[in-house]
Amino acid sequence: MSLNNTPARKGKFWLGMVIALPAIAVIASLSTVYVAFTNQDSMVKDNYYKEGLAINRDISQDTHAKQMHINAELEIAANGALTLQLNSDSTLPETVTLELIHNASSDKDLTVQLSTDGSSTYRGQISNTLTGKWFVLASSPQQGWRITHTIYLEEGNNRLSFGHHAH
Repeated sequence: MSLNNTPARKGKFWLGMVIALPAIAVIASLSTVYVAFTNQDSMVKDNYYKEGLAINRDISQDTHAKQMHINAELEIAANGALTLQLNSDSTLPETVTLELIHNASSDKDLTVQLSTDGSSTYRGQISNTLTGKWFVLASSPQQGWRITHTIYLEEGNNRLSFGHHAH
């Protein structure tokens, strides 16, 4: 009879398994908790309550843009030059705020003040090369309107049209 197959040896094996499996689960749980607290999700906004309260204001800005029949054509050049051509039934402002919001990482979000060249063309500059999915928001806080669009940017020059066209 071999010593390796004794009931005492088998009992120690199963006792080790009964202790090891829960111990591994506890270690894995603690590791998960550590990762969750050290790598917080940047997509969740800290001021979600204020953001929720601002929804009505945002809707009124969209409605105002629709009433003004604002439409836009945005060109993002490979060198970072931004050109926004606005058309509207109403007078347009001297500056427009352009927000480029990355789909997955708030660290990449950009806000640029675009200035008019005296016509309905607004220009600005960014230093980053933008690729991937972005949410574009052009607005005039002074006039209380905004227009939005979701785009997918590729390397090189990109051109898109968005806004509220007159019917």
